[in-house]
Amino acid sequence: MSDKPESSKTQLEGDIIDPFFQKDFLSQLPEEVAYRIIAFLTPCDLTPPFTLTGHMGGVWTSQVSDDGKYIVGGSTDGTVLVWCGQTGVQRHVLQGHRGSVTCISLQGTTLVSGSTDQTLRVWDIVDGKCLHILTGHLEEVRCVQFDGIRVVVWNVHTEECLHTLTGHTERVVSLLFDPKRNLVVSGSEDKTMRVWDLRRGTCIAILRSGDRRYYDMQLRGTILVACYVDWGVGVWDIRDGGSFIHRLHDSLDQHSINCLQVHSGLIIANSDNDKKLRVWNVDDAQLAFTLNGHMGHVLTSQVSDDGKYIASGSTDRTVRVWCGQTGAQRRVLQGHTGGVTCISLHGTTLVSGSCDGMLRVWDIVDGKCLHILTGHLGEVCCVQFDGVRVVSGADDCTVKVWNVQTGECLQTLTGHTYPVYSLLFEPERDLVVSASETICVWDVRRGTCIAILRHHGIRCSDMQLRGNSLVACYTDSDVGVWDIRDGE
Repeated sequence: MSDKPESSKTQLEGDIIDPFFQKDFLSQLPEEVAYRIIAFLTPCDLTPPFTLTGHMGGVWTSQVSDDGKYIVGGSTDGTVLVWCGQTGVQRHVLQGHRGSVTCISLQGTTLVSGSTDQTLRVWDIVDGKCLHILTGHLEEVRCVQFDGIRVVVWNVHTEECLHTLTGHTERVVSLLFDPKRNLVVSGSEDKTMRVWDLRRGTCIAILRSGDRRYYDMQLRGTILVACYVDWGVGVWDIRDGGSFIHRLHDSLDQHSINCLQVHSGLIIANSDNDKKLRVWNVDDAQLAFTLNGHMGHVLTSQVSDDGKYIASGSTDRTVRVWCGQTGAQRRVLQGHTGGVTCISLHGTTLVSGSCDGMLRVWDIVDGKCLHILTGHLGEVCCVQFDGVRVVSGADDCTVKVWNVQTGECLQTLTGHTYPVYSLLFEPERDLVVSASETICVWDVRRGTCIAILRHHGIRCSDMQLRGNSLVACYTDSDVGVWDIRDGE
């Protein structure tokens, strides 16, 4: 066993092997032993290993799937790359993180990635889609573990696992996080929603939905409102282990819900294929009243801050105003020549936007039109109103700022290349946030764009701004969290 292979054979094998096995276990063995192992290898065993290329930055983390079919790598370039485990061919580039990908965890074909952008993303590595974005961390995510059925809570400062929340028997697909109360609500393909106390790491409620699939949740106090596919709206009490209160009577079971609002003990909703709104009492989940009158589909609705009024806009080109306590119709506001796509109510003054490219300012008490704001060259898609200034976004790719008293256009903000579908307005800071193929943050005093937030061209459907943190919901089911100060 001590004889060394012939020198010519050794040289040939060395020439072939050395460049590829510098980090292989063979290089750690005594030379004599290593060459004897090589001498018994077949030519196919000597096939050079492949190199996985594609990342534009340093690779921080990698993992091979249990079955060896996939190799996954995370990089400082903010992407996760998926390669074929047999050939090294790149399968997918998973994009979305706004910082370096620091950690990954792969279970089957579902992968969770953590990033310095303070989010985790859940991916399907077969089709390359981002299934969910998990937010709540206040610092970069340094570590993640995922087995498909557990929720794991980490302290990112100490890298300590605080809790592993076990109980689900199928994949966890949705999370709500209430940091003020240390509550997490998780939804799973096992048809349950679980409510967790993060201080103790215990499940305090299990909400079972039978065979129904849900697609949205809202938590208000101890009441959880869940929207189901082809079943309508269900109301749950998360106290005392959780209990199903009621499915909302006459609950739009054949249609998806277009607008869901919870306000002053009432749930207001309409479907995307309906001409009326329904209002339920949260306490007993009974239908309080139905708002009938529109001759076309309801596109938009809003409840006044004091709950006295409910206003809605429709494809029938009208805005209707109802009593918030009784549902009695108060006014029909007519004048638009196209469908009413958006409204914004402040006190008793309402601004409506329409497919006719105009905005109208109304007094909802007497029903009079106070001003007509003209200037947009396309359908008005969204509007915000603070009582003094009106901000509108339109199909013409512009955002306009108006003086509601005079009807004068104060600013026209240009830069978007696609229609502006969603707006936020913070009058105290003179900030406007507009969403299209990108999200732009504007200083309306100077009329300048101070930040551009990009999300690979997906339309933003809703946004919320808290301080400098912007949360945006996208039509591909993503939820993005941004810092508007630096665009990250």
